[in-house]
Amino acid sequence: MFFTVLLLSSCFSESPITDHSGMVEVRGVMRIEIIEQGEVAPEDQMNTVRLLIFDETSGWPELELNKFFNVADSFAVEVEDASKLGVILDVSKRVGKPNKKRVVAIVNEPQQMKAGLEAVGNYDDLEAMELDFAHFLNNDHTTLQSGKGLPMTGMVETQKVYATVAEDEADGAEIVLERAVARVQLYIRKDSGLTVPLSTQTTITLKNSYDRESFIRHEDPPFGQIQTVPASQLLSKTWNPAAPIPDSAIPDSGEGLLLCSFYTPERTCTASGDADKLGINIKLVLADGSEREAAVIIDKARRENGTKQNIEAIRRNNSYTIIANVEAREITLTLVLLPWHLIEILTEFN
Repeated sequence: MFFTVLLLSSCFSESPITDHSGMVEVRGVMRIEIIEQGEVAPEDQMNTVRLLIFDETSGWPELELNKFFNVADSFAVEVEDASKLGVILDVSKRVGKPNKKRVVAIVNEPQQMKAGLEAVGNYDDLEAMELDFAHFLNNDHTTLQSGKGLPMTGMVETQKVYATVAEDEADGAEIVLERAVARVQLYIRKDSGLTVPLSTQTTITLKNSYDRESFIRHEDPPFGQIQTVPASQLLSKTWNPAAPIPDSAIPDSGEGLLLCSFYTPERTCTASGDADKLGINIKLVLADGSEREAAVIIDKARRENGTKQNIEAIRRNNSYTIIANVEAREITLTLVLLPWHLIEILTEFN
């Protein structure tokens, strides 16, 4: 299903204007289509969207447009039924000169950041924005606060600005929307014949996590710096099951049962002695009170294609997936690095 909202900053006009550099400009049209691909989890639902457009035609990039809208208010439909959301914007268009612009998309910004984002005037303001996990996550960093969406951002450089709305089907550019955080997931399975009913005393602890990060950072096009957090400032988060988990819920094949998922920030982890590496401590407490324990440091992982990778940074929009297989005498742990399912914003300028 596809719906479009018009966010025109002024009436369209072909009357030429001469800017401060002597270049002649008229008004042009920029069409942005936000596309959700595949099956989208509830946390990925787009509640709000902010679009910032920087004009990079001459000298230092200048902020041309900063538009914010609530998705539900802008579409007369149930938002979860929409697979595409279209946005049409009125922007400047150079005559006889390149129209190089950088577009930043921010989805599900925390309410506490709204005033700061409204006041953004340049790249430096954006680069200084910090995402505080307390603004959208519960205390254990495993779930979103009620009514919150997962913050996501995307960025693209393009020269695709056209004169009329009618031309918007002729060309397009893409923004890849990334989750602003990474996650660590723990799955559990067991050897055939074992009985592993888990009590509420079971604990899964994520060690050496943190509670904030640079909000907007992208590698293509490059923007922002990845943060480095001193090991002394890192913290741990612990999950407990709210109710006992019966043996019948834990499979003996496949990837297993997802016990919990932690959100964690993007950052470097290269300190000596693995002092700042993420780690998982597992303490399984069975219904009879007996315990099984295991631990792993996230220092290297197997990618989906089977290749091994050293972990020197935790990257946003990635899932660090640990599969714990409970055996008769031990727990075997496998760490797999998986890309988080991507949502794309298809951007068309007219």
